[in-house]
Amino acid sequence: MAGIRITDKGPLATIDQIVGIKTQGSTVVGLIQVADLEQQLLAGAIGEAIDAAQAQKQNIYTLDLATTANINLTGEQTISGILTSSSKVLVKDKSDPKLNGPYLTGAGAWTRLTDFDTGEELFGQQFYIQSGSNQGKTYGLQNTSVPVVGADDLVYGVTSQQSTAKPAALDALRAKGAPIASASTVDLSTATGDVVTVTGTTAVNSFGTMTAGIERTIIAAADGLVIKASANIMTPAGVPITLMAGDSVIVKSLGSGVWQVVSGPIGQAVPVDAAETMHDQSYDMFDHGIDAGITVDEAGREFHRGGWEVEPESDTLPGQWYDEFDHAIDYLTGAETAAEEEITLPVATDGRTLHRLRAKLASCLFPIGAPTGITRVMFMGDSWTDQNRIMQQIKDLLIAKYGESGFGWIAVDNDITLSRLTGLTFSRANWTYYDATEDGAPVAGIGCAHDGKAIYTTGTTATLSLAVKTQTLKIAYRDTVGGKFRYRVDGGAYTTVTGAGTGNKLFVSITGLTDAVHTIDIDTTVNSGGTTVVLYGFIGLRTAPGIEFHKCGNGSLHGEDVGTYISEMGPFFAEIQPDVLSTILATNDHRLSIPFTTFTAALQGFAASARSAVPDISVILWGPAQCSATAVLPLTDYVAEMYRLSGPTELNCEFFNNHAIFGPFAEANALGQWFDNLHLSDLGGYNASREFGRHFFGL
Repeated sequence: MAGIRITDKGPLATIDQIVGIKTQGSTVVGLIQVADLEQQLLAGAIGEAIDAAQAQKQNIYTLDLATTANINLTGEQTISGILTSSSKVLVKDKSDPKLNGPYLTGAGAWTRLTDFDTGEELFGQQFYIQSGSNQGKTYGLQNTSVPVVGADDLVYGVTSQQSTAKPAALDALRAKGAPIASASTVDLSTATGDVVTVTGTTAVNSFGTMTAGIERTIIAAADGLVIKASANIMTPAGVPITLMAGDSVIVKSLGSGVWQVVSGPIGQAVPVDAAETMHDQSYDMFDHGIDAGITVDEAGREFHRGGWEVEPESDTLPGQWYDEFDHAIDYLTGAETAAEEEITLPVATDGRTLHRLRAKLASCLFPIGAPTGITRVMFMGDSWTDQNRIMQQIKDLLIAKYGESGFGWIAVDNDITLSRLTGLTFSRANWTYYDATEDGAPVAGIGCAHDGKAIYTTGTTATLSLAVKTQTLKIAYRDTVGGKFRYRVDGGAYTTVTGAGTGNKLFVSITGLTDAVHTIDIDTTVNSGGTTVVLYGFIGLRTAPGIEFHKCGNGSLHGEDVGTYISEMGPFFAEIQPDVLSTILATNDHRLSIPFTTFTAALQGFAASARSAVPDISVILWGPAQCSATAVLPLTDYVAEMYRLSGPTELNCEFFNNHAIFGPFAEANALGQWFDNLHLSDLGGYNASREFGRHFFGL
């Protein structure tokens, strides 16, 4: 397998001198050093971009100050030596914790910030403090469930902490502290810089205790420094890491004395005896944000960004997975062509993580002739999971084998024909529609469902009607203050729902229906006083065994959109309890050049939210086929990233490579597989669904 190779160059430079390698084709023409970046960094453009990215990172809102003691919530006053003046302050130290939270100061009584005055708005929200003694700290609620403001204690703790110093961007990149001698415990809390040189070769079992989120770079001063896998240090694949002189790793505190190796080792190649300990863990070190180039040992073995070009010798990793990922890394580093990469990535993984799904599917067929099981299948992602061209095909294939149970999730925009599956009629009028792909972060006090959608009104003329075969229909809504709507079944008497003001996402269950098609009408005629009514969607349930299909996509969705509403998803996973989640994402990320870190975080967020409600849920990442779009980053890069994430030390899930089975766009389009430049046709949807179902659903 060909690769870019550095030969006859001698020692290149120390780790804090080299940033990357300049190449033309497969020829190394020079090195990119820190000095080469100095003018750009000092010009401030990169620093400003970093600041902007940090401001948008996660779900973080910036406040002016945070309290340091119990204070009266009235009048402008001095906090950490700073006099407030209509300031935004995180109150976190009240003797009555029910009064904690973000406030706006004033001459009279302080008021809670209107965007964060309900438990739903506060839960999962983080607050960055920009001034005072708490400057640089980010706080979040420590409550384990959505609190009721005014009734429950609001307990805040530090979730991350930045240095309050403001060195030049260049200094911040290469700040190095005094060396620390190797020992069983190398206490990083005593380090005088972010980059720490560790002298000696005593094996390290602990890095001490620091606030969760803090990262440090460790550089070995001598050959043979071992970082042990222990209860205090999480290493990839749970094996020791042996560093040679000049090698480095990045470690991140998870709090309570636990650290995780998040990147590395980066540096020189190691001798054969030391390399033995690296085979099982180095594959996991690939990071799109690190361009360490390739180094070569005396035997000519190449160390790519993703790991040694050597097959692992431990049973802890599937050898096939490692081999295929190694090929994918070669493509991403330029060592293979896109065409070669398509061949080396598998069409699908082997399904070894789908324990829950297989058991549930079996219950839909057994006992033969009288099964009772229901399998809840959920799809999330972009328009491939929102429109019906793929979703209708795979639903039909599944119910043909396993039977049909409830209709599943019904989104609030099912009045759009292209999104509606067969068996449903739907209409709505006079609602305001929220869509995360068009409107940015969820509206305060409104929120959204796990599909990034919601409808709301303060009026009395909003209507909605749907008809579907169901025995139980659940209406998902927000418990607003005094908001009222009413519903009826098959033209019968209306039932009124009145909000109690908790701000929570709740579900009204209409039960006891015959197993037939029923019409549910909803209106806001009873609403008054300008109060807000919010609906998120519906769930159709039946007791019949078979597939309960939850289509939860959102057209135009990409990784940045997902980050704006990931905190809204939990209650819906908890209510639906899906057995399998398949995520289709990447088409829009590819054509809009969404950063890999953002794309990766979105996929991780989907999986984490689902697993918080259903820990053993089966997860499948679906890499889409090659569309016809002009983009900077090839779609194959995103598909390869999905495959990497499916690995045993990442999401430990399954991967489906639609990209490989369809081939180039022009070829597939000529065969009728595409409806337009971005979406599959009904035939293409059937083709992809059949392959997907064959690999993971026994079709």
